[in-house]
Amino acid sequence: MKKGFTLICVLLFICSLSRAQGLIIGVKAGVNFANQKVEIGGTSDPDTETLTGYHVGGVFAYKFSEKAGIQGELLYNLVGAKQGDFKNELSYISIPILFRFNVIDILNLHAGPQFSFLASAKDEDGTDLKDFYKGSDVGIALGAGLDVSRFTVVARYIIGMTNVADIDGISSSDYSAKNNVFQLSVGFNIINNK
Repeated sequence: MKKGFTLICVLLFICSLSRAQGLIIGVKAGVNFANQKVEIGGTSDPDTETLTGYHVGGVFAYKFSEKAGIQGELLYNLVGAKQGDFKNELSYISIPILFRFNVIDILNLHAGPQFSFLASAKDEDGTDLKDFYKGSDVGIALGAGLDVSRFTVVARYIIGMTNVADIDGISSSDYSAKNNVFQLSVGFNIINNK
């Protein structure tokens, strides 16, 4: 009886959400072109190369008005970089919280912080590198989205603000690595009450 009542409450809540004006709930996936800004002794390391990864997850947006709104996402993100023969792949659970501004009905610009939590870190051979990285990362996301019917296409750049390296005996002034990622996404809005 209690489970049935809970299920009915959840269904009613979802139905009420689906009618809310300005609400968008969807899914998205895309490609990451990731790199790391590496500094050794305060000098940039020019040898880092782009690593191609991916992201997948969900989107929740609410428009306060015709022009402005807020958007949150929950993403699984694969980023990292190549340095010579070495490749590091870092998997994060990322939560961008973005302010959206609609320039025109189908085009939005968005910006805000992205909070990421390290899920795994490994090299090209699958060796666990998690002990060499901090458990979280903070970045600034800047991007644009094109909304056509229930579909959306997004281009976004995330600027890493946190030194993610955590190597015993080495200070952040001697070695630092910041994640920088260019993302291209395609999304589908399950609920789209503009």
